[in-house]
Amino acid sequence: MTAGEHQISISAANGGVAIERIEFKQPKALNTYSEYLESNPSNDAEAKDIILEGEKADLKSSASLYPVTDRTNCATQPFSEKNTMLNAIGGSNWSNPGSWVEWNFTIETEGYYSIDLRVLQNSNKGIKSYRTITINGEVPFAELEQYGFEYDRSWYIETLHNPEDGKPFKFYFKPGDYTL
Repeated sequence: MTAGEHQISISAANGGVAIERIEFKQPKALNTYSEYLESNPSNDAEAKDIILEGEKADLKSSASLYPVTDRTNCATQPFSEKNTMLNAIGGSNWSNPGSWVEWNFTIETEGYYSIDLRVLQNSNKGIKSYRTITINGEVPFAELEQYGFEYDRSWYIETLHNPEDGKPFKFYFKPGDYTL
């Protein structure tokens, strides 16, 4: 912004709002993935996997982000031919800007981990659907600020990876509790 006086206008598009204060700050510059790796211990060990059940979210931004049933693929767990099983979350309910879902997990062994997501992005035909990936409320590196999920009519495994070279991202964790 330039020095001097400025005017701000706020319009309500939907619903009410209360504002306590407005602050102007420069955005925090995010490290790149390369810088993230350099700031953590060197470790050539193979990354371990973190597996979380999507429908078991610990926190969400909206009541409309509720577990749903998917019977299109028997690999979606839990699965039952005769019982209705809540085994996914999101879908068309996850289309409002600013919506988010959190999962808590515990790390017992220090080291590098990869994050694999079993996803179905069949809403935006021919284009990616973007999400911000955070660990403990922070974006670990710039490449996760707008992470794209490809359109596909079927479920697929998305290992969070670098779009430049296709290599999986390795996330360094010490023992403790975390939020994705």
